[in-house]
Amino acid sequence: MALPEIAFTAADTADSRAHPGCVVVFADLALDSEARRLDRATRGALSRAIGSEGWDGVKPGEGMTLAFPAGLEAAAVLLVKLPRRADTATLRKAGATIGRALKPAGALVLARAVRTLPPLVEGAALRAYAYARRAEAPKAPGTLTFAVADPDAAGAAAAEALSLAEAVHFTRDLVNDPANILTTTEFAARLESMRDLGLTVEVRQTDFASFLSAQDRRELQAFSAGWIMDYPDPEDILDIKFHSESSLNDTGYSNPEVDSLLEQARVEQNPDRRLGLYQDVERLLLDEASWLPLYFGVNHVVVKDNVKGWFEPPMVIPRLRYVTVER
Repeated sequence: MALPEIAFTAADTADSRAHPGCVVVFADLALDSEARRLDRATRGALSRAIGSEGWDGVKPGEGMTLAFPAGLEAAAVLLVKLPRRADTATLRKAGATIGRALKPAGALVLARAVRTLPPLVEGAALRAYAYARRAEAPKAPGTLTFAVADPDAAGAAAAEALSLAEAVHFTRDLVNDPANILTTTEFAARLESMRDLGLTVEVRQTDFASFLSAQDRRELQAFSAGWIMDYPDPEDILDIKFHSESSLNDTGYSNPEVDSLLEQARVEQNPDRRLGLYQDVERLLLDEASWLPLYFGVNHVVVKDNVKGWFEPPMVIPRLRYVTVER
């Protein structure tokens, strides 16, 4: 996991001219006050950029890079298009644009004028993820510094967003590590490392039969498992695994609103309305985080030319009934 170091500094003392990495400024149809000061240092390079046809094609949340700008020590200036009253999604997108551009020399983000900072910080931290195998040196990016009016208040406001980003990086490492590295012992050790966050963690290692029995008795607070569809319909996951009265609801999840939607979907004959009901269920499940979806498995199959009729179904059905072999 290589979560970038996030820092907050006072905008009044931030020296954007001397920063060696990337300096990030925000603009829409015009430059804000901080960008105008930087524009003077670069002899109008920023003004020329936002007056160009290229800037017209930049969407809100996206950016334009000016490499090795005159008058600055920076390797680049990143101009990010951000409306004055940007919504949360646009702020996250702008943050992702910054995170994508983050290099080992770091970045200084002139964010005094950004009204809602946490989504911007969250987007940058999430996008800056860089996976490194355990045998490799960590690919930690440089420090991402936000120049703001009140560093202490900004840091406190962004704390929850940074905790979320750290959790996502932890999970992505678990998903990316191959099985020969992420053994059951290694997986248990990483779960135990969450004690450093102040959590009480007990890892119970057991044989698979005992695990399934404990799962059926709903004794486990958290566990890792998978589910393969038996037939191609949302019911095969949503109703079977999340209806409160289902015998296969092994997490014990219960929500009357989810139950009602699932029961409506059972008898709804209009395909579009039925799909909409299941989508409403999915939104509720994701909001409540009863499951944390990690990945979808991928199979790689080698089939000889004389084998006909082989296909990889997205569910559990007999494959060989359609297969013939030419001799």
